This record gives sequence, structure tokens and C-alpha cells, in this order.
Amino acid sequence: MESLRLCVVGDLHLGFEGASVIELPDLETAGVDAVISVGDIIDDNRDHAATVETGDRYEAVGREWFEAIANEYTVPIVAVPGNHDPVECTERLVEGVDGVLCAHDTVVDESVFPSLDVSFGPFEFVTDGCKRFDLREGFEYRRFPELNPTETATSGDIDYRATEIARQVEATFGRMVTHDLTIEEGAKALGIDDRNRDAFAECAETVTRRFEALTERFAACSGVPVLLSHESPFFVDFDYHHQWDGLRGRLHRGSLPLKLAIRSNSPFVTFCGHLHNSGRDVVKTVDGYSQVINLGYRGIAIVTLDAEAGVINVERVGEGSR
Repeated sequence: MESLRLCVVGDLHLGFEGASVIELPDLETAGVDAVISVGDIIDDNRDHAATVETGDRYEAVGREWFEAIANEYTVPIVAVPGNHDPVECTERLVEGVDGVLCAHDTVVDESVFPSLDVSFGPFEFVTDGCKRFDLREGFEYRRFPELNPTETATSGDIDYRATEIARQVEATFGRMVTHDLTIEEGAKALGIDDRNRDAFAECAETVTRRFEALTERFAACSGVPVLLSHESPFFVDFDYHHQWDGLRGRLHRGSLPLKLAIRSNSPFVTFCGHLHNSGRDVVKTVDGYSQVINLGYRGIAIVTLDAEAGVINVERVGEGSR
């Protein structure tokens, strides 16, 4: 089997109203081989909500959602933790639910579902979830005013300025994580102020560490890699955060180490979420090009992957909007 049919779901952010308000299409009729969640199935959790009781109510809804799918269909469910349902929360949501896997920082093939008669064909899933609500493992404009175009840009030139800075940041960090540039050389290339050199070194080390961890995960994949990430990659068409308006809303908010890992490891496709902006883009990689897909807020789609033909067909059935 060279093709694979997936139901991909992202950023449902379910609340107290119950899981039934967002239903999946008939998976059996659609011929789905697996369900993929890229995280934020629920809007809060017991470790983050104002009270444990409130968090437990959110988690009960999320668990109900997973149980409903598992009880109706005999398909594997790969659940990547989001920042609203990070790894410990997602583990609670799926614990004891047959056919559901909390997939965090691992490689997933059909062998992890021994009770199900399933094949992923040539594909394996490389997963990259979230450990906590606050995401602090990449490049942040707020730490480096000299790289923040909102300091001097206007509404007329912000898009151009943001694009040029993002391109410089990606290129420079790309050379640092492959040790083609030292951190000192990278700081000089980007014009980092002496006062911010320590912060830059810390950022570079963090980005490099996560890039290397992702690359190790790809190396452990023996099939055709499909990358599943809650975060979206840096500097793509849709990596603008839904919570920011004005000039700040035009800054690229995706994950820099994720983008660099895609460039260096060429997954067949990347499914991501977090930013709530529906979009599809192509990343130039060492082996050609790789597609990146974000279904947006409450996005649901039936996706067909064909490794032999190199085709990715997306049939949208969810809202998939900001």
C-alpha cells in the first residue's frame, strides 16, 4: 500500500459545552486508516486552569471526545500534545482508551497499535508535541529589539521588513545549527547589540538543541516521514499568531527549530496547528520541497497521502479558519 487516508484534526479547543458539538465525518465511509490530532483538543487543563475543578471539567470533555471515536471506529488515533493539552494532560485524556496514543517526541508506526489490524504503508509519523502551556523554545522578537521591525516599521512597510528579517534570521540560525557559523559570528551577522549577546547565545543553544533532537527523531524513522507538530514552522505563509493585531500581528511567530528541521530532513508533509490560521505552504529542503499544512481553528480534513505519486490531497470538512 503506497497511499494512506487520514482524518487530521487540529485546535478544536473544546469547552464545557460537550464534545458532541464538533463531530468527525463518518470515518468508515471515508476509508480512513488513522486519525491524527495535532493538539489543543481542549481549551484548558487541570495544571493550567484557575482551579483543578475547572481543569478537570475541560479534561472530561477531551476524554469523552477520544472515547467517542475509539468506541465507534477501530482506527488508530495519534494524539500530539498541544500547549493547551500538553503531554501530561494528553496522557490523562487517552490513558486506558484502546487504540489511542499520546505521541510526543517519538516515531510512530503501526507496530505501536498491536490490537488493531492497520497498516500505514510506507509512512511513519515523526511527532513533536508540547511539554507545557508556555512555548519558549525558539526565536522570540521581544528579546532582541534590533531584530524587531515593529520598533521602526509602519503599516506600509511592515510586511516587507518582517519578511526580510525573518529571512535573515532563518538563514543565520540555519548556519549556526549546522555549525557553519559560530554563535559569535551569527550574532555579528544579525547585528545583535552587545547587551543582548548572552540572550542570543542562550537562544541559539536552545534552537540548536531542539533542532538536533528533531533530527535524531528523523534519523530513527525507517519509512517515509510525516511530521506531526502542534507548533507551526517559522517563516511560512500562515505563521501569524491569532492573538496579535496591528504591526505585531505581522511578525512570523512559528517555530524556528521546527522550520530548520524540515529544511534538513525533508518530511513528505508536515501537519501543524497552534496559530489558528488555515494555510498551505512549501518549504525548500535539502532534497527538494516539502509541504506544510495548517487546517486552522477547528480544522478537520480527510487527507490522502500517496508516496509513489508524491500527492497530498486535502478534503476539508472543518471550519479551518482563524
